[in-house]
Amino acid sequence: MDHQTARDNAQQTPLAARQAQSQTARFLLRALLWAALLILGATALVALLTHLQSHQDSLAGWLEASAQVKRWGLVAQVTALTAVIVGWKPLIAWARRKDIVKAQEYERVLALRWNAALVGLAYLILVPIGPTTLWRMVFGG
Repeated sequence: MDHQTARDNAQQTPLAARQAQSQTARFLLRALLWAALLILGATALVALLTHLQSHQDSLAGWLEASAQVKRWGLVAQVTALTAVIVGWKPLIAWARRKDIVKAQEYERVLALRWNAALVGLAYLILVPIGPTTLWRMVFGG
């Protein structure tokens, strides 16, 4: 019996060794890909900054375009949050039909409408609007 167990262990050891080598190879490949991505991203960032430093008029255009995108992005996010809060009951009913919300959770989730609205409002204030914009709106500047 001991002889059989020793032979089984000897046969499993090369398999475990191959799995360990395979895991190590996959880890090294991922690390190499991340390093290459980091180098490529840093190179692109340096090239962009060098270009914008020598062409400051295009930098002003980029800033203006990004301000427009920020404004429309904020409008889209406020609209989406409003649609979710206004349509909360049909949204939760749909989630119940898809079994995302369980039967025993249904009433409680329906009651969480205003909690979800407050979390969404906090997100809007902290991320897309941002503290800097709020500071400028409140204190001018």
